[in-house]
Amino acid sequence: MKIRLKQVIEAIEMADDAYTAFWDRQTGETVFLDDPDITGMRNNELEALLDAEPSRFYPFPTKYEIHEYSIMESFVEELPPGKARNELAGAIRGRGAFRRFKNGIRYFGIEQQWYDYLAEAYREIAIRWCRDNGLKYEDEETGKMKQKKILVIQGGGRANGNTAQLVKHFVQGAEEAGHQMEVISLIKNEVKGCLGCNACRYGKPCIQKDAFNELVPKIKAADCTVFASPLYFWTVSSRIKAFIERFYCIAEEDPNPPLGRHEKYPVKDCALLMTSADDFFWTFEQAVSYYQFALVHYIGFHDKGMLLAGGCGDTNGRPQIEKTPHLQEAYEFGKRLYRESNEETGTL
Repeated sequence: MKIRLKQVIEAIEMADDAYTAFWDRQTGETVFLDDPDITGMRNNELEALLDAEPSRFYPFPTKYEIHEYSIMESFVEELPPGKARNELAGAIRGRGAFRRFKNGIRYFGIEQQWYDYLAEAYREIAIRWCRDNGLKYEDEETGKMKQKKILVIQGGGRANGNTAQLVKHFVQGAEEAGHQMEVISLIKNEVKGCLGCNACRYGKPCIQKDAFNELVPKIKAADCTVFASPLYFWTVSSRIKAFIERFYCIAEEDPNPPLGRHEKYPVKDCALLMTSADDFFWTFEQAVSYYQFALVHYIGFHDKGMLLAGGCGDTNGRPQIEKTPHLQEAYEFGKRLYRESNEETGTL
């Protein structure tokens, strides 16, 4: 008999000192054995069955085996550098850690982020428990994922060129996975670089008369912004750079900014798609450095991965990306961007 993974997760969520939970392999049910020292109750019938047929019952993980404190500690360590991580790292030390932690995540607006992280941790514990006990399980959530709004910012390249084709295949994969996609071309929608006038710091919209103000609601509504660019002079295109500079007008005041940062931005995901003619080991080094420093470390977006498509043909000729594996990689990248699994994001 297979066990439902959801059943294991529910037992983990209900773990308590007052009882021990078991899976009954014969009936497929979860049964509970009270600790009489805590509840004052005994289940003589279940105790007799446990003694007579010990191989029939599998004890679910206990509170001590789940160790929620270590999950909380890992969550804090994986937060982006900044005030939230620094303050929560101190809050979880000593007595009253859980109370201070919960107050902290509410204050920083990351409560849902914590519960999502905890749910994934419980799921991993459940899978590991099944494997450790040699049990096959049914996962109703396999292959399922929540629909996300993904905004692709295409920062240059020729019509139907290497970058355009890479974007097209990425979008196809993401749409097949059920996500809501929109592609914005910065060739068709002009966005100028930031002037540094600070008008936006006084509650005014950006004074520049271009497409960016119309794009702000789309940026804020998107769960993930994907930046797509050909490699120009070893980094992203000037159009992408200008677009990122204008994020300054959607920042909010941070009264206690971390070192090197003066404001806070919406918490979003991001990814990078790039193409180039060259394909040396250092080809994308400057572009990746800018992406990581500006978008991930400074703005604070969560990196969902990069696809760096080198060797796409001479710039004087026709696009050659179809002769590489990059289009299939882009399709797969889009399809698995939010797949609920234990895969780590990275560079393709």
